[in-house]
Amino acid sequence: MTQVKLVCDASKLDAALSTLSDAAELFPEVCERLIYILDAGQELVSLKCYGTTTTLATEVCVVLYPSDTLLRLVTAARAGDADFCVFEHATPPDDDSQGNTTGEAMQ
Repeated sequence: MTQVKLVCDASKLDAALSTLSDAAELFPEVCERLIYILDAGQELVSLKCYGTTTTLATEVCVVLYPSDTLLRLVTAARAGDADFCVFEHATPPDDDSQGNTTGEAMQ
């Protein structure tokens, strides 16, 4: 008889949710944004399954990861961005219409 061992690793998701919880204490808008994300039906968690098999047992490990949407919210909350925008488009500092901000000449 073969045994199946199921292991769940939620440490990465737990860390993201912990950070989000801390940010929600400082910025109440975090909760509103999270509710908006849930209402919109966007994924907050992604999972991957890994399996190993021996002659006596099979081990399946399910790893829960924060989704890209959740990571963007965590990043914005950490930065204290009240609008929760991770990237903001702006005019390059040297007003270069080509968008070259390195100061190097085009070849």
